[in-house]
Amino acid sequence: MTGPIFIVGNGRSGTSVLLNTIRKTLDIPGHGEGHFHPLAFELMTSANRFFNKNERKAESENHLLHYVELKKIKREIRNIIAATYKEQYGTEYFIDKTPGPQGVQSVPFVQDAFPNTKVIFAHRRGIEVVRSAMKKFPHVEFEGHCKIWKNSMANWRTARSQLHVPYLEIDQHDIANSPSLVSKRIGDLLELDEEQVKTLETYFTNDRPQSSGDLNTGMVSLETSGWDEEQIRIFRRNCGAIMTEFGYSEGSDYRVSSE
Repeated sequence: MTGPIFIVGNGRSGTSVLLNTIRKTLDIPGHGEGHFHPLAFELMTSANRFFNKNERKAESENHLLHYVELKKIKREIRNIIAATYKEQYGTEYFIDKTPGPQGVQSVPFVQDAFPNTKVIFAHRRGIEVVRSAMKKFPHVEFEGHCKIWKNSMANWRTARSQLHVPYLEIDQHDIANSPSLVSKRIGDLLELDEEQVKTLETYFTNDRPQSSGDLNTGMVSLETSGWDEEQIRIFRRNCGAIMTEFGYSEGSDYRVSSE
């Protein structure tokens, strides 16, 4: 493998354990968190908005804007993003973890800067994510945590349809409960040898994902989450449809049965 690995997904969904495990296994450079490539989305969106807003002005040959190509501007934006990573790491072989809705949203723009990239989307059932986030970030309102999870999942639904590079979806529940299977899937994506896959499994087994009590067991239901009736109503309003779309259950079985 010669291209970069980008890990995106909601916080509290296994992004850290994926980053640390892959980085140690492959001895690949990368920071604890990136939070840089979302700039690509912001710049591309701004460029599109500017040219659309000034479309009529660009029709006149008396205006400089008439001779400026949006396609060229976008190409330069991609070059800036790629050059920054290369300057930082000295290579196109690195790993980046950028959790949160923005990171998910911007990952399709990264593939244009790095055509050889591989993408891993880390996800987890909304009940566990919100419970975990409430413990780590108690200053954030309950509905705020719900919206962050919902937006990350919805953004992935859109981003996934735009990707033309190899990608993989990994659920933290599976990292905790099926490390061998997860290691094999990552090995297939990254074209690793048997020894590297075994090393991944060893790290996954010994370096457990961050959790609090029963957060990785999948045995908690919405009704036993410890939330009051208003919080349950807020969760369902924000996250109910996305939970169903991604096959998550409100019950203690974590996923909706395929039977």
